[in-house]
Amino acid sequence: SGIAVPTTSTYTSVKSLQLDATDEYAYATLPSGWGKSQGSYAFWVNLNGNATASRYLIAFTTNAYNVSEGNLDFDDFMTLHFHARATSHMAFLARARNTTTQQNKFSTVALQTGATSSHGYPYNRTNAAFTSIQQNMVTSSSSLVTNNVWTHVVVTWDTDSSLTYSYGSSGTLTGLTKIYINGELRNIGQGEGIPSDTQQADAKSLIARTAELTTMYVGSISAGYHTPATASYDGIGIWTSVLDANNVAAIYNSGAPTDLSVNAGNYNQKANLVGYWKMDSTTSNGTVTVADSNGNNNNNNPLTLVSGPTLTTNTPTREKG
Repeated sequence: SGIAVPTTSTYTSVKSLQLDATDEYAYATLPSGWGKSQGSYAFWVNLNGNATASRYLIAFTTNAYNVSEGNLDFDDFMTLHFHARATSHMAFLARARNTTTQQNKFSTVALQTGATSSHGYPYNRTNAAFTSIQQNMVTSSSSLVTNNVWTHVVVTWDTDSSLTYSYGSSGTLTGLTKIYINGELRNIGQGEGIPSDTQQADAKSLIARTAELTTMYVGSISAGYHTPATASYDGIGIWTSVLDANNVAAIYNSGAPTDLSVNAGNYNQKANLVGYWKMDSTTSNGTVTVADSNGNNNNNNPLTLVSGPTLTTNTPTREKG
């Protein structure tokens, strides 16, 4: 006999990070070599009923934090973008740019407000004004933006995976990006380029990057380029490994998230967690920071808060245990 592994970890969130849509954001240094050929990131977001425009929610870029230099040329990056062109046309877009390996355009996986079965086709638009996004969209999109409703997002990528697809065209791609929303796999693959008025983006393979992603931005894509969201964030985690569907379902936990630094049930990726920002408290020593709580001796990457974002008691429902 042995000690039973708990099905969930016991964790109660007490705070979340709240940003406004003007100039508030946060940043942290990324571990060396993170994300070049595979990895995962996850976070909880509450858009607080604000969905009138597209916004960067989180970004991982090659630019170190430096306000004086403007940080407008951010070269390689990965982002999770909230895309809105009308109140009934919204999407979460996982984007990447890889200049050093000739993927010079966006590589995008999208979650629309409806289910999708396509491979790597982010969305269709029906006119140049981009007022209608057709593919797999539904008119009921309130669940993405309703005030005080939290959404759990997980994005994974693996350049060694492959997938045979058939949608518009067909073939086998190497490399795979996946996006999960609230524990459910919602799209897989990547498309290079932005869709035209009537065409989807071209499906492309995913190539390992050589550039070093150095900085994570929350609510921005760089220190000098802002389209921040009025949003709340909690439980941001990054891994060197690719979370599988069982891992994702475990950390979503039916809307009651668990402590990512503890293996429990179908979550077994504690050893690969290299960044974890719980948002439960701040430390002030000239700058205001949130500690990195990954627990793997990587606790040297605090999240620095810029222009006065605050911690609030509005949090996702937590497993009380």
